[in-house]
Amino acid sequence: MGVQSRQPALVGDLVELSPLSPEHSAALLSAAADGELWNLKATVVPGPGAIDDYIANALAGRQAGTVMPYAIILRATGLICGSTRFWKIDRANRKLEIGHTWLGSSVQRSGVQYRG
Repeated sequence: MGVQSRQPALVGDLVELSPLSPEHSAALLSAAADGELWNLKATVVPGPGAIDDYIANALAGRQAGTVMPYAIILRATGLICGSTRFWKIDRANRKLEIGHTWLGSSVQRSGVQYRG
């Protein structure tokens, strides 16, 4: 069983968290362009020159078993609106952290992040 097949999709009222894949590249760039998020200084959001490395690093973390990266998909439209990760996965102590989360400007403060 591959690492990605052990990472479940998660479905909420507003969004689906789909395991991140290289095929999400163009849609993630489109979501990041919604507000030119790559210009933010408080977080890392991939721009056109960084998207491939962003995804490759996330997938390397998944392969190592320390990260579960997701694309955030709006259920109403099927469009990707951002990305998030479960990271610092510590199986021995049954804990992890949620982070590396960003959303396109048009869905910020819309309930997507906390109601999912």
